[in-house]
Amino acid sequence: MIEVWGRTMVVRYANSQLSVVSLRANDEGTLHFMVRDLSRLRLGISKNAEPVMLLYFRSPDFVVDGARTQHHPVPVFLDAEMREQAEALIQAVQSELLEMRRIAPRRPDLSPPKPLVGADGPIRPDVDAAAARMHSPVRAERIAVLREYTRLDEHYLELALAWHKGVAGILAISTVQVLFMAREAVHAFPVAFVDGVEVLGTPENGPVLRVSTGVMADLEFPGEDAADIDRCAQALRLVCEIDAVDGSIAWSRPSSADLFAEWQLLVERRTLGMVDDADFERRATGILLAMPN
Repeated sequence: MIEVWGRTMVVRYANSQLSVVSLRANDEGTLHFMVRDLSRLRLGISKNAEPVMLLYFRSPDFVVDGARTQHHPVPVFLDAEMREQAEALIQAVQSELLEMRRIAPRRPDLSPPKPLVGADGPIRPDVDAAAARMHSPVRAERIAVLREYTRLDEHYLELALAWHKGVAGILAISTVQVLFMAREAVHAFPVAFVDGVEVLGTPENGPVLRVSTGVMADLEFPGEDAADIDRCAQALRLVCEIDAVDGSIAWSRPSSADLFAEWQLLVERRTLGMVDDADFERRATGILLAMPN
């Protein structure tokens, strides 16, 4: 057990549980919860230059003192001399959170390949292997150009012939980015931006890979071959899972659209007098903290 004692409360951590126990007679501020309910734990400084432990809960619906947290951190004010003990407790909790988020399923080796030099330029075994799995024929020179855009820190999983906004090109999925290479331009965005992946379309209209993001409009890539698009979708889901490192306890991250709708509802409730100024400021700050960077 790790304890952090203060003049008004004690914080206890043991057996994957955290307790904030008030030392006052009215028991105000007492809180008990599991470590898995947290998304993270931070140590800050209050206006009085005293340490404050900030509890970020995974769900905005988690109730503290009869009110939902609304993405807002719950502060636990500590005495100045308790900073060292608080840092030890936070480090222990963060270590447990990291262990909970460990991903254990067996996966292929996606280590970036060592760069090779061929007679006609750079050789990328991962790109060549992905090109060999494509059902749609593709010119060798286009694959050669794709090799020039590859980074040394990524591994390419799948390729497919696709279109984006009416322009034909090659869709490539790597461990760090989604790349669409057309004759006119090359587009790329990080895997960390991806919130969802699905395959749409009909046998008559062909497959469409839709990539949902939290920072921009959804991207759609109509494809030529259904099997190639399906492999790209599976590869992108795999790298998103690896990038998230959250495993089965991952709470779905709210999208910008969800948070904007929550903001509009909050403003409307304030206009109707259902939310006072203090509660409005607390909830508005929580929404801003949850917005994607």
